[in-house]
Amino acid sequence: MANALMSASVVSAECLDTVAAKADAAGPDGFSAIPRMAADILGVPLAVLAVADGERLRFVAEVGFAYTGIPLSASLLMPRLGQEGPLSLPDMRADRQFCNHPLVLAGPMLRFVAAVPLVAANGEVFGFVAGFDPQPRAEPATALQMRLLGGLAEQALALMAARGREHALRSRLEEKLRCIDAIANQTMVGVIHQDFEGRVISVNQHFCALTGRSAEELSRRPFEGMVHPDDWAVLQDRFNAHKESGEGFSTELRWLHPDGSVLWCMANIFFVRDSADRYASFAMFMHDITALQDAKAALVNSEERFRLATRAARLGVADYSPLTGRFNWSDELRTMLGAPQHAVPTMRLVLKVLEGEARQEARKWFRQKTPAAFKIKGPYIVPIRRLDTGEPRWLEVCVWSSPDAGAEATGKIGRVVITTRDVTDEKHSEERILWAAEHDPLTGLANRRLFVKRLNEAVVLAERDQSQVGLLLFDLDKLKQTNDTLGHEAGDFLLRTFVDRLNQVRRDGDTLARLGGDEFALIMPGLSSETQMLDLAQSLLDRMREPLNFGGRPLECRASIGACVYPAHGRDAASLQRNADVALYRAKAQGRCRLVVFEAEMRSELQLVSSMLEMTRQALSTNGIIPYYQPKIALGTGKLVGFEALLRWRHPRRGIQGPGHISAAFEDLDLAEAISVRMFKLVAAQMRAWLDAGFDFGHVAVNASAAEFLRDNFAERVLSQLQEAGVPPRYLELEVTESVLLGHQADRADNILRTLSNAGVSIALDDFGTGFASLSHLQRFPVDTIKIDRSFVRDLEHNAYGGAIIRAVISLGRSLGMNVVAEGIETEAQVRFLIAHQCDTGQGFYLGRPADGPSVEALLAIPGAAHQFCSS
Repeated sequence: MANALMSASVVSAECLDTVAAKADAAGPDGFSAIPRMAADILGVPLAVLAVADGERLRFVAEVGFAYTGIPLSASLLMPRLGQEGPLSLPDMRADRQFCNHPLVLAGPMLRFVAAVPLVAANGEVFGFVAGFDPQPRAEPATALQMRLLGGLAEQALALMAARGREHALRSRLEEKLRCIDAIANQTMVGVIHQDFEGRVISVNQHFCALTGRSAEELSRRPFEGMVHPDDWAVLQDRFNAHKESGEGFSTELRWLHPDGSVLWCMANIFFVRDSADRYASFAMFMHDITALQDAKAALVNSEERFRLATRAARLGVADYSPLTGRFNWSDELRTMLGAPQHAVPTMRLVLKVLEGEARQEARKWFRQKTPAAFKIKGPYIVPIRRLDTGEPRWLEVCVWSSPDAGAEATGKIGRVVITTRDVTDEKHSEERILWAAEHDPLTGLANRRLFVKRLNEAVVLAERDQSQVGLLLFDLDKLKQTNDTLGHEAGDFLLRTFVDRLNQVRRDGDTLARLGGDEFALIMPGLSSETQMLDLAQSLLDRMREPLNFGGRPLECRASIGACVYPAHGRDAASLQRNADVALYRAKAQGRCRLVVFEAEMRSELQLVSSMLEMTRQALSTNGIIPYYQPKIALGTGKLVGFEALLRWRHPRRGIQGPGHISAAFEDLDLAEAISVRMFKLVAAQMRAWLDAGFDFGHVAVNASAAEFLRDNFAERVLSQLQEAGVPPRYLELEVTESVLLGHQADRADNILRTLSNAGVSIALDDFGTGFASLSHLQRFPVDTIKIDRSFVRDLEHNAYGGAIIRAVISLGRSLGMNVVAEGIETEAQVRFLIAHQCDTGQGFYLGRPADGPSVEALLAIPGAAHQFCSS
């Protein structure tokens, strides 16, 4: 081999004659040289020697084709060659006759062609020699290339001649080979002919250009130093392996140029017999494939990047051909499906992970054969079971189609790419989020959203089945009091106990829901009668009466229940809920811990509450909330010492109204706070006006609701309103009820009251003696004034007990250095009693009725205003 590849000159006719003779002697196998030579001459990847054989066009020999023949009716060239003879087109897609042919539009998508017909003695075309290229060219084959191709056609005809005409065939081949030798230097294929001793017989100019060496240098220098070491070893091994048999072979070589550059070439090597019919030399046909290798490298890099990207994105990829049924998958997809490492990827294996309807739909989809069926689809969320463990998983599946060129015209389907992503964790997260969106976190019960959904479903089923649905609404009594007095841990314990007791009596299939802090609901579908619901409710009330302890302290686990039944009390879910709420409102109003079934007349009570709330909203939006001022008189001197601001509101038709007509608003935290903000703003503005007028009004007391003490910024807001109005804090007195000082909010109340007290605001404890306040509260909180509740003042003339309480409170106040105010004074006898027992201040209709700001201002402007109030 080393000597055989040492030198080169020009291709001789004798050499090619020997090739032809050898091909002839070798029988059908000898034809394989013809398409190889045609491919090298034309510089194309596809070449064929074809003949008509009955109904088929048989490929006697071919280069680059994956099949051995096609139907004669599907022949690309036979009709044209029969009419026009040799043919060369730079781009068949531009030719009217060829542009719509399937071999042009689809695989292998032929573009360039050069062909010469095989003509029988009678003039009939029965085959051809042709070269093809999937890439179009700017120009057709050169005349020289066509002549060379014609020579190959003639060589094929010669090989097909009878062995008895050997000498005539050899003569004709010699002529053709001389023609080939003459034009070899004009082709784009490098050719070298060298004997086994290393002598170069011939070499063309293009071979010199490809290797970067002159013909003289190639004659003197062995190939070993010009070919990449790795490729040289492969070339030697293959040359020696084929030398004895004379079978040609192809290999890729990297030629090392003198300037250090590297050129990739495809080398086709054929062994040539001498006159003694022995293999004595070889011919090498070589063309530049550097661009092809670069493209391959780019493709490999692209595929590697894609592989890394899919791995990083945790994507599984499958490649499917609907035409052939070929199916491949990535390692990531195989792992997702739980298939063995060496499992052969098949559609059957993929379908095995699917179940039921999903498997049937997938099988139907993969049987589609039209391009429209494989347009971009997805994403789909598909449940699977792993092949190895049977574990259920969820995959997100997307499908892309990549049809062959012309698929829409021919109906052929190309490639289908399927990507998958394991979204099991996301699916579980979604389920957890959905569960959290429809359940109460503390009790695990359905929340209001799920309750409404289940109630609607129950009504629909009851209408279909002609059954009844029961609805119980529960209000857990004293939950807030438990939270305030024993802490939220105790409140949570009470909630969980209540839920446990409900669960013990409810039926399977009933839905228990928590609608709010202390509000629960029980949906009872499929009732046969109202009695079923009432019996269960009574069982629950009985369970509620069972004793309960927390931390050694007794708790009451009691509930008020409002009940209604579909269809008697409502024919839709909204009506049922509304009417059960009305019944619950009645149960709480009747003293709690009882069951009330909805009756139609109860709606009027609810409408009254709704009317109160609506009137309050309207009054707030129209600035209809106004303060009236009731004087506070020093009982010992009769002097005016201040006012209490009392809420009044303006009705659009009935005029000024008292707070009793909107009492329901004070149980609505948002409305209660809005009223308070409005009152503080107006009172501060009024005090500023009186100060500007020079009136000595003492102070103004404003009531603060318990709801306001739930806001951490309450003190800051009040002081800010005073500052904005320009009123010193000492002119404001804040009245709070004893309930503000109880429970866990006591610490917050202490901070708020001390902030206000330190700023100069005086603090009054309202309705003293009627609640749960203890003497320790008077010591703990910064209280300046104690207000005796009007109920004690009212009864002091007829009830010795009331008088005793008043004397005790007055004594307590004086002992603690606190001012004592008696509310609700309506008679002279009450005034005399209070003065006799040294009560500091009085307030009531007898001393002065409440009046609006302008009226009070007019009286303040009169000398002796205090006496005017007392006599008003």
